[in-house]
Amino acid sequence: MDPLLDIRNVHKVFPGRTPVTAIEHLNISVEKGDFAVILGPSGCGKTTILRLAAGLDFPTGGQVVFNGRPVQAPGRQRALMFQEPRLFPWLTVEQNVAAAGPKELARRSLGSMGLTEFAASYPHELSGGMARRVALARALVGQPDILLLDEPLSNLDLPVRRGLQSELLRMWQQGLSCVLVTHELEEALVLASRILILSPRPARVLWDGQIPLPYPRDRRSDRYLAIKQEIQQAMEGWS
Repeated sequence: MDPLLDIRNVHKVFPGRTPVTAIEHLNISVEKGDFAVILGPSGCGKTTILRLAAGLDFPTGGQVVFNGRPVQAPGRQRALMFQEPRLFPWLTVEQNVAAAGPKELARRSLGSMGLTEFAASYPHELSGGMARRVALARALVGQPDILLLDEPLSNLDLPVRRGLQSELLRMWQQGLSCVLVTHELEEALVLASRILILSPRPARVLWDGQIPLPYPRDRRSDRYLAIKQEIQQAMEGWS
């Protein structure tokens, strides 16, 4: 069976007076049912990988394939949630979510995220965590096969962050495949069924492994700490 998402020997150069090679000969396959977390240092090309997968940008060389077909444009099967909520300030919560799909599905998505009572609120009336929930509801309204997450939990208070981590795990356990990019090892270990570690730019895979730990993760268990140490050693390639 083909992978759900297949990044095949991808090369990405951003043109300019001094061209920047963001990715070089990168190969990553994501299977259906994966919660794949990509760890990498700042500027290594993590966001570029998600934009290529979403069809918002295109490789200089190689190919990005989804469900057996080359990615040639954005599509609802591949939903991307950005680091910032990017809500339209002049629209209500419900209108923001409905901008990505039919109103009936928007209301259902709001309900699944516990946002029904905030449907008539405007973005400036929301906390940072609540705005991220709205952005997540909007990403889900098209009922995607895969959710691409660009550090969406950064700069949140720990209780809010852990609440959203639980939401992501709930959706994954209900059958949604996920790819999350982050530079936070603890977040990766809490969420991932599989972790990939990238090198500094141009990105290449330094380590790729399944995380054989039950959920919820016990951060004090010997197995958790042993896997954490193994990954920390792989991350030494960042320097």
